[in-house]
Amino acid sequence: VPFEGVYDIFAIRIIIDCPPELEKQQCWTAYSVVTDFYTPNPKRMRDWVSIPKSNGYESLHTTVAADGRWVEVQIRTERMDAVAERGIAAHWRYKGVNQGGRTSEEWLGRLRELIEQQPEALARRFDARPASGEVFVFTPTGDLRKLPEGATLLDFAFDIHSGLGSTCVGGRVNNRAASIRDVLRNGDIVEIQTQKNQTPKADWLGFVTTTKARNRIKAFLREEQAKHARMGREELERKIRNWKLDFTIDEAVASLVKHYKLRTGTELYAMIATHKIEMGTIKELLLRILSGAAEEERRAAAAEADQRKAEAAAARAGQTARSSDALVIDDRIGHIEYKLARCCNPIHGDDIFGFVTINSGITIHRTDCPNARRMRENYPYRLIEARWRAETEGAFRTTIRIVATDSTGIGNRITEVISRDLKLNIRSISFASSGGTATGTVSVEVPGKGMVDTLIHAILKIKGVQKAYRING
Repeated sequence: VPFEGVYDIFAIRIIIDCPPELEKQQCWTAYSVVTDFYTPNPKRMRDWVSIPKSNGYESLHTTVAADGRWVEVQIRTERMDAVAERGIAAHWRYKGVNQGGRTSEEWLGRLRELIEQQPEALARRFDARPASGEVFVFTPTGDLRKLPEGATLLDFAFDIHSGLGSTCVGGRVNNRAASIRDVLRNGDIVEIQTQKNQTPKADWLGFVTTTKARNRIKAFLREEQAKHARMGREELERKIRNWKLDFTIDEAVASLVKHYKLRTGTELYAMIATHKIEMGTIKELLLRILSGAAEEERRAAAAEADQRKAEAAAARAGQTARSSDALVIDDRIGHIEYKLARCCNPIHGDDIFGFVTINSGITIHRTDCPNARRMRENYPYRLIEARWRAETEGAFRTTIRIVATDSTGIGNRITEVISRDLKLNIRSISFASSGGTATGTVSVEVPGKGMVDTLIHAILKIKGVQKAYRING
């Protein structure tokens, strides 16, 4: 980068002495004081207090304009500073601080002495399970990867790259052959082996542990299911036309689904595409129904097909009635793939509905989502009713926009109300001032919609605050 692109030529570190339970609150309070007096650069904000780095580093960084120059401000507690200076996240290795260099030599000297005197005891300590529930493993080139305890070689492959995980057939751990199911241990050096014709399998979900691996495998299986459904329906439609049977495709599907005791036509299409059901068997069954041997079954199937057509027509007209058979959203749904929409950021207590996407399962939207009208008009058949379970627990992120008089300490007062009074966790905060007015947003974790109303009411009571309201996204 050019010299003008270096923002930390001059830097200030603020180290706070406080008890552990007040660390986050006092770090953000110090940040508010700094940004009350100096204009921050929002692109240079780094919050490693709420979410520490993977190596354990915790600190709050911002860059402010002071007397015509950029100044980097680092805010941390004494505990955080001790970890940063003497723990795994020490900066002296690449900052070149002399005192840090001397400290490192002393530490390495003690480590050499320990290895020489007690090699067996030290080996047992390194072989023990990490107390943090995590393991650290290496690529053949020396890159460090952090995985949850119990992670397998396949989890490691997906952590490197989705394509690597999807084609993984095994590998080598510490230069020994290993299967995709082998559990990794602290300090392992892992090499992945792949084959072009390898694809994710459903049984992989039984032993992978990381969220990334599970999501990628599920996404591939959904794509395969959709492809099989499309191929199976096309083949069935073509065969019915060739056989010249007195059957519509909907009647045929309804009859076959009922005969094979399947839940949906999609399952039937997949079985046809994978040749689990032979087309000759299907032809014999449909001929038997036409001959009158299963007339009653055919009438029931025809009635069921007519009912589905009527429901689809009602949905296209926006007339689908609400029922108690709605998707209930909570943290215990394991067999349904869903996620909360980013466009409207629904939280517990909001009126919601589900939208069935092609590749990402079900997306949950607020009923007043900016995109709700377009989805209802263009894709009414992909909407499903949804509601929150009353006792749902968890934290939802919501963003509040605040307009206030640009006065000294206004940011500090806002963070005090959120962190100290309401005991809420601030994930990010950003303000800018212009013409005597300060405008900004604060992202907060809340348990539900009721707390959002309480939060907005508390912010509006702060002297100088003119507006406070929830925004989408």
